Amino acid sequence: MSTMEDLPEKDLSIIKTYNLGLIGKFIDVKGVRKANGSTNINSDNNNSSPVNADHIPPINTFQKAQKMLDRPENKVLKEKLRKDHAGLYSMIDGKGNRGLCREVLTQHHKLALTTGNSRESNKVRTKLAEVLLSGDEVKLMKMSMIVANPEMSQSLRRDAGITRCNKGPDILSREATREYHRIGDHLLVNEYHKMGVINGRAAESLLQWHEVQLYSKNTAEYHELLDVLRPKRL
Repeated sequence: MSTMEDLPEKDLSIIKTYNLGLIGKFIDVKGVRKANGSTNINSDNNNSSPVNADHIPPINTFQKAQKMLDRPENKVLKEKLRKDHAGLYSMIDGKGNRGLCREVLTQHHKLALTTGNSRESNKVRTKLAEVLLSGDEVKLMKMSMIVANPEMSQSLRRDAGITRCNKGPDILSREATREYHRIGDHLLVNEYHKMGVINGRAAESLLQWHEVQLYSKNTAEYHELLDVLRPKRL
């Protein structure tokens, strides 16, 4: 596995210039951009900017979860989630912006399966909302990191027979892309732990899983996401 020290100077320069992998609330990410003299302070789903703040889990997942909980038939589920998974429950609202985001290259943001209004992106965000409401924080984080990852998003598309996503030329090497996502994912898990969304045992388990299985196509989470994306046959 590559580390920052192993990367070419060009890759290191891009990662450092744009603070790739930075984790925080969107307002905090904007603050870092402003402090560094960026003119892209408000970039969020902005294809003209070199970077975007990728919300993990996505904003729309929290919005979908809120709509599901507002249904009268889910009154008991809502109370159970509030009581048994208070940290997770506190993230849910109509705006969907209580979660954390990661600074990523716009190219990588566009490749993530959670970005945009495609059929597959909507399916993935709905799946994440369902997992969220199940109260399984670890599964939610695993799936969220998989579909926020450009390499694994492309893998899922290929395996599901989806070909309409245009990758474009690579700005960073594969190793550099993996490295800044690795750093960001570790920070993401640690910050959600600090926020009380996941406990210490879950955080430790997630970091161990990430090191060994994030890029595996044989995990239960990968296969469950793939099942969501594959066309259903009658």
